[in-house]
Amino acid sequence: MEHFNLSFLRSMLSTEYIENTSKIRDDLERERLNCKFHYERIEFNKLKLWYKDSGGNLRHNTGKFFSIEGIKTSFKENNDIIYQPIINQPEHGVLGLILKEINGVVYCLVQFKIEPGNIGNVQISPSVQATKSNYTKVHNGKSVPYIEYFFEHPSVNIIYSQLQSEQGSKFYCKRNQNIIVQLKPGEDINLQQGYKWITFRQVTELLKFSNIINMDLRSIFSAVTFTEKPVSVNNFYEFIKKSGIAELGNSDFLFSSLNEDYAVHTLFEIRQWLQNKRDSHSLKTELVNLNNIFESNNWLENEVGIYSPLNPNFEVNYLEVFARDREVSTWSQPIVSDNNPKINGFLIKKINGVLHFLAKCCEEPGLFKGPEIGPTVHNSSSDDDLFISYFLQNNREGTVLYDQMLSEEGGRFFQTENRYMLVLTTEDVEIDNNDYMWMTLYQLKRLLEEECNINVEARTIISCVDFGESI
Repeated sequence: MEHFNLSFLRSMLSTEYIENTSKIRDDLERERLNCKFHYERIEFNKLKLWYKDSGGNLRHNTGKFFSIEGIKTSFKENNDIIYQPIINQPEHGVLGLILKEINGVVYCLVQFKIEPGNIGNVQISPSVQATKSNYTKVHNGKSVPYIEYFFEHPSVNIIYSQLQSEQGSKFYCKRNQNIIVQLKPGEDINLQQGYKWITFRQVTELLKFSNIINMDLRSIFSAVTFTEKPVSVNNFYEFIKKSGIAELGNSDFLFSSLNEDYAVHTLFEIRQWLQNKRDSHSLKTELVNLNNIFESNNWLENEVGIYSPLNPNFEVNYLEVFARDREVSTWSQPIVSDNNPKINGFLIKKINGVLHFLAKCCEEPGLFKGPEIGPTVHNSSSDDDLFISYFLQNNREGTVLYDQMLSEEGGRFFQTENRYMLVLTTEDVEIDNNDYMWMTLYQLKRLLEEECNINVEARTIISCVDFGESI
């Protein structure tokens, strides 16, 4: 059983010798009350270091950070064309989590981080959350703490490293490097103010509250796994019995994450399905000037932003930000709002004795590699979604295991939150098209080892799975 990571398992399941999450929530509330932060909505002509180029696109004077441009999306089936603004941020940021083993339990280093668009101003984020422009100090500000541990630092081992996409409806081909590193035995780091060591279990418990764990930490946390290779259930039972933690090993979610025994489909079949969907994708996209989207008559611009009466999902506003504890203490920027909260939810069902997640192949105009695997209901605000009845209270056909409003990334999105859900059904589920496929949690975790297979909304829900919960 050398492939099983006991310290990770203890971190995810054990409630012994850890600080109560109510104390962490109190710490967060204290950070929110004491943070030296405020913002003001401003007009475009008051933005510092931003300008409009000849095509009307919004750009930073350095040519770095990000830009707001237009995108033209053509639908192959009916030749419809849609224009919208989009964030173009081609550089890869670092979303990094540092782990440390203490007395046989792994802890992760998190920070109480201010972002201009955060609900509550401060949320709990990974050890490092930085754009390339930030960590290379394009702004001439302070260095990003701990960034050096994610560039072949001798004190750590790399546990996970992969480029993963972000919101394909709002970013153009945006990817960030999601990285988990673990301090080698005997190594330690100085804990700076605003940082804290917490266990995986505490992250899971904090995810049961709205707007505490930020999107970037959820993205990384989804990649945490307990096995390097498949582990049979019988071997797992034997292992935890010998390890003295047998009472922790009753989770249906945990069993779903161990192997693909009794899975409806093999990993090979899932990868082939995804590749076929990419080969036959229905969207054709190209970047265009912002001026082009205004000419389409659906988008308007005034001194305080860019908006469309027909599209509440994307609105550009302008902020001046004052934040004492950031790399620079004051800056201004465009920021995107979404005035239409969505539902993202996985329908789950026990098939062949193993929990399966009903995944949907999701295509969005800004995704780097084309369609990605998403949740059963993806960014839905419509009663017309095929499986939405499982997620609506008035007509629910399942048992809700998780239901919470969670914030999206506060550096680019202003106070945007969506509803994330896990719903268990025991009924037969009819799948009458090729857009859906049942997968075990093990298979989803394996697909996360590869670039841009699992979209950011699915990663968030995977991060919310409570491995200590029996169904």
